[in-house]
This record gives sequence, structure tokens and C-alpha cells, in this order.
Amino acid sequence: MCEIFRGYGQQVSTVPAAGAPGRDTILKTEAATAEEGSMKRIGYIDYYLDEWHALNYPRWIREESGGAWGVTAAWADIEGSGFGRRTNQETADELGIELVTDLEQLIAGSDALIVLSPDDPAEHERLARAALCSGKPVYVDKTFAPDRASAIRMFDLAAAHGTPMYSTSALRYSSAWQPFAPGDITGLLSRGGGLLENYIIHQLEPISLFMGHDAKRVLASGSPGCELFVVEYAGGRSVSICQQPGLGFAITALLRDGQAVEMRAEDAFFPPMIAAMLRFFDSGEVPVPPADTIALMSLREALLAAARDRGHWVTVES
Repeated sequence: MCEIFRGYGQQVSTVPAAGAPGRDTILKTEAATAEEGSMKRIGYIDYYLDEWHALNYPRWIREESGGAWGVTAAWADIEGSGFGRRTNQETADELGIELVTDLEQLIAGSDALIVLSPDDPAEHERLARAALCSGKPVYVDKTFAPDRASAIRMFDLAAAHGTPMYSTSALRYSSAWQPFAPGDITGLLSRGGGLLENYIIHQLEPISLFMGHDAKRVLASGSPGCELFVVEYAGGRSVSICQQPGLGFAITALLRDGQAVEMRAEDAFFPPMIAAMLRFFDSGEVPVPPADTIALMSLREALLAAARDRGHWVTVES
């Protein structure tokens, strides 16, 4: 179903009428440039607007597109001030974009859409519903979905309405990852920081570049805050994962000839991720196949289940 989601409560921020006080501070450089027809418009759909991705994407989008694309408007579901953050209007003012209260208006006035809410994947299906019915290119931020079933529903809805859509972790685009011939890798050691629920996707996506998507089962040990996992893959291959706040992201590839190659993601991986997103907005060709993203959500779901039941194997649904 494609009914427009109206939000949990009445949006407290409003878009002033033409000529009303404060309007000139809301519609700044990027929106004005789009009005002149020289820039394609990107609309934000977010849970609340004062979050790191929403604040940083506009600069990278300008730089990577040479000004051909820009974020011009946003719609947010709730007030971030409830989480100790700035209001949506304050954040929109800083970004120089228009805050709208009508999601239909945002979608109609945009050439492409970004569904953000990077720390609340459980909100993605609800927030993205109208965008996925629009036929316009949609990027859904990490983590795509809380589980396999939600991921499948979102891709099915997009496909039913001819809407090109994909999702990825920025870590997919690190220049640290070296190419290896198929069959060279017998296993991986992967580590990364941040909270498990929010940041494990930043390990799983690069792991998939080396191991594919035939994970079979997961075992968890460790403890909350120092998570340890073993993932078994088809063909007797395995991956060991450590997730602990403060760790940098790195993968050590264990090769069939006995060598070990360490790769550290210490580069600026967000700009190439944004560049890939913009190519997608221009072409409508998804850079990450839906089946890959669904498999990643299945693996993440199994990892979280294993963390709740340490010492017992959890099967990865396929």
C-alpha cells in the first residue's frame, strides 16, 4: 500500500507562507539554485533531521556532482529535540534547505530521494513507503532494514511501482579492500567499532565483497560491548568478527597459500559512496543488487539473534 505516512504527531515546524518572516533564511543558496533550473533536487526523508548523515551529505553531494545535484528540501517525522538535538527547523536553516510538512509535496518536488534515519532502521519501511511508490530513484541509508522480511517487503513494493532503489554501507567503498581471485580466500578476520546494532553493517558489507552471500550459521561469544562472532560459509570457509567501540575497521584475509593480508579502512570512503549514489540518481541503475542487500539483512538478523543467545548456533535464513 502506498498511502502517505503523516507522522506520529503533528509536525511542530511549518514552512512559512511567501513573504512571511524567516522565509529568506530557510530558502538559501541550494534551493534558490534549484529554482533557477540549474541543479537537480534531492529530497530528504528522515526520522529527525539533526543527525550526522543529514548534516554531511549535502557538502559531499555538491562536491562530487560539481553542483549538478543538491539537497533542497527535507521532511522529518519527529522532533530531534526530544533526543537532546536541535529542532528540525534549526537544522534545516543551518543546511540552507526548505523544511516541508507535506511528504507528498517533498516527493513531487524532488528528482531523487534519500531516506535517512541511519540509527533507526526499524523506521525505514514506514518512512520510505511513499517514496518507494514514486517511481523516482531512492537511496535508503544504512542499515537498510531490521530484518529479512522487512527488506523483502520494501524491495517488492519498489519493484511493483517501478521505483529504482538500493542501500549500502559507505565501507563498501573503502579503497583498502584488495581484489583477490575467486577461491584464494579461506577465511577472514574482521573488526570494527561502534554499537553492534548500528555499526555491524559496516563490517558485513565489506565481508560480503570477499565471501559472497552463502553464510550458513552464526555463533556468538564475547560479551555486550565486546562482541565476538564466528560465521560459517559454504565450502568450509569462515569469518571471525569482533565488534567493540573504539576499534577501527579492518579485515585480514586468510589466503589458501598460507599468507595473511591485513587491510585497514582508513581512507575517506564517504565521498566515493556519494559518487556512486549520484551515478545511480542519473542512470537509475542500482549499484548493489537487491538480493545482496536482502542476504546482508538476513546475516545481520542472525548475528543479533546469536548475540542474544550466546554459545548456540543460529541459522542464517536464505
